[in-house]
Amino acid sequence: MPALPILEKHLIAFILVFVRLGGMMTTAPLFSRKDIPAQVRIFLAVALALLLTPMQLGSSVPSPQGLVAFATLVGGEFLIGIVLGLGLMILIQGMGLAGELISRISGIGMNDVYDPTSETEVTGMSQFVLAIGIVAFLCFSGQRALIGGLLESNRELPIGTVFDSQEVLSLLLTMLQASFVLAVRVAAPAMAALLVVTLVLGLVSRTLPQLNLLILGFGLNGLAAFGIVLLTVGITTSVFEQELMAALDRLFPWGFGL
Repeated sequence: MPALPILEKHLIAFILVFVRLGGMMTTAPLFSRKDIPAQVRIFLAVALALLLTPMQLGSSVPSPQGLVAFATLVGGEFLIGIVLGLGLMILIQGMGLAGELISRISGIGMNDVYDPTSETEVTGMSQFVLAIGIVAFLCFSGQRALIGGLLESNRELPIGTVFDSQEVLSLLLTMLQASFVLAVRVAAPAMAALLVVTLVLGLVSRTLPQLNLLILGFGLNGLAAFGIVLLTVGITTSVFEQELMAALDRLFPWGFGL
């Protein structure tokens, strides 16, 4: 076989694998953070693409006829990477949503701060609970499972595979539902504790109406919220692990390869 067609096949396979990895790193947890330099992400994507490209050469590598066909292939690979990364990001953001729920109910959500990584205003509790989720994600080797699942996806979804839009929408909706379930399960203990604190303050206000319970209530609610979150870290990580494993099984039904 002439050298030029072989080189063209290798180059097309490398570009498509690199684009899929780049799409995943655009949306996946940790990799998509703005405080991670773009050069690091590009280097990691190139390194992984160099390792994965030989795996794709054993299967049929598409030969696009024209720029439009090639752009379509690139867009499809980028979409696959985005969907796999975004699905997991949606779930992990459920931890941030849990912190947001706790903040709004306890009244400490009024002290929003600017988060440069997401370029939005968030509450301290939201960032704290989200940090617990990210640490748990690393402790459970979530990043290895994510990369392993993406590596296996190159076997189950060879380059050039066309994604069914209905399946993509169904998958993202399922992950969104799992994210809300995770948020409620994580926030439930703190919400119950805050309800008890509110009832106690109501009884105290009836007994001692001269006390300024408005100021006292904010302090007690904040203290109770942080106290319960700290006391239930073990339960929180256990719940997060359950939802994370279920999410990884949905995103990577072919396994993680690790």
